[in-house]
Amino acid sequence: MIIKLTNMSNPNVLDMPIYINTDHIASVYERRNEGSVATVVYCVNCNEWIVEESLNEVVRMINEQR
Repeated sequence: MIIKLTNMSNPNVLDMPIYINTDHIASVYERRNEGSVATVVYCVNCNEWIVEESLNEVVRMINEQR
């Protein structure tokens, strides 16, 4: 299944949608990012995406797809 998130990975894609296949997500976690906390979606192909949504929001979206 696919979820729609808000990409915050780099300045060229800020606030743009990113669609991620939940079957490819290895982990979702928070990390400190320039004085704040960022939500990171890490995929099995070793790509990671910083997204605007909170950790709880992403986990809820994933669980709703299952």
